[in-house]
Order: sequence, then C-alpha cells, then structure tokens
Amino acid sequence: MTREWYAPKELAGLPGMPDTHSAVVRRAKRDDWENRRRAGRGGGREYAFGSLPTETQATLLKQAQPAAPARPARR
Repeated sequence: MTREWYAPKELAGLPGMPDTHSAVVRRAKRDDWENRRRAGRGGGREYAFGSLPTETQATLLKQAQPAAPARPARR
C-alpha cells in the first residue's frame, strides 16, 4: 500500500517529475493537482497520489512494495 499524499521534495526527480522542488510546485499548479496544506513546521503543500502522472504513480507503487527476502546461500 502506498501513502495518499506527497510533498514536492519527495516527488522531485522521480520519473515523470521535474528535478527540483520549485518545478514540481509549478507543474502541480499548472496541471491543477489535488492538494492540501501540509501539517507541521514550514507548511507548504502535499499532493494527492491520484493527481500525479501515471509514470510517477507506478514508481511510488514499486517503491512501496516490500523487497523480496534474500535467499540463503547454497553450500
């Protein structure tokens, strides 16, 4: 399962996303992504998973999957 909300700093540089925090914010405004105020110090905005580009959603889903357990070495 993936989270529902992401800060621009977390999204910057992911596939389908600009490389900088400020560029993510500009794109979010341009594309009218669903957003909310971020709680805590510094404020800012968070963006809804469903509003993000498909390519970015796929990457976030892949990152949220647990890694396969390592196999023990055969002797």
